[in-house]
Amino acid sequence: MNVTIDGQTIDVEPGTTILQAARRLGIEIPTLCYVEGFEPVSACFLCAVQIEGRPNLSPACSMPVSDGMVVDASGDEVRAARRMALELLLSDHAGDCVAPCHAACPAGLDIAGFAFPIAAGRPRDAMPIIAERLALPRALGQVCPRLCEEHCRRGGLDESVSIAALHRFAAHIDLAAETPYVPPKQPTTGRSVAIIGAGPAGLAAA
Repeated sequence: MNVTIDGQTIDVEPGTTILQAARRLGIEIPTLCYVEGFEPVSACFLCAVQIEGRPNLSPACSMPVSDGMVVDASGDEVRAARRMALELLLSDHAGDCVAPCHAACPAGLDIAGFAFPIAAGRPRDAMPIIAERLALPRALGQVCPRLCEEHCRRGGLDESVSIAALHRFAAHIDLAAETPYVPPKQPTTGRSVAIIGAGPAGLAAA
């Protein structure tokens, strides 16, 4: 089946959403609540588009294409609707722009960033994100004071996410792999540094 978005036509498989088709065409449609690999919830409406023949706008993230569909993803009405949706979200913005768990982490670990691939069943994809801030994720997952978990919003509902266990799990899976993740090596400076101590800080510095 084929779909036309902003004058560009592409053949897609049944079940493809408008957002997926647009991305294949290189057409940018903004999203906020959409996360690749997860079921779309169509909550933010920032991905609104106009489908020819329909009176109302539709969310591109969850709307499957149909053969011959014509979509306006950048018209004035579409842009105005997205702007209004964003203004409504900001008017009732009670949360922090930075997640409390991230702000509480002494290492500045991108907790949401590495949790998503683990939740999607891709724990090894979490390692590059974890390794940006932690040189010894498995060991530090054992001794970490877990300040992030004390500030986890989920704790207000039932119990906090076991964040330390998550990055320890990802590290365990990675170390058991045939080719564990190795961070890119920085170019040598020609200088030497002496590191005193073989604790977590000394080993991480080394």
